[in-house]
Amino acid sequence: MEPQDNKKIALGKAVNAHELAEAALNDLMKDGTDPRYAAMVERIRRNIDELRVESATSDPAERV
Repeated sequence: MEPQDNKKIALGKAVNAHELAEAALNDLMKDGTDPRYAAMVERIRRNIDELRVESATSDPAERV
């Protein structure tokens, strides 16, 4: 497996982990309105966006 493939797989796993964390925090927010949870969700969403951008640009063949 090429290093780029490994990186793409790792980035996909990171996105999945962040999505699971976001879902868990959203569940916690249903039981209360702790502002810390909303702030954490926002940070996670930014991280997901950054990871997706990096994943999309990690393969030189896919760069435009």
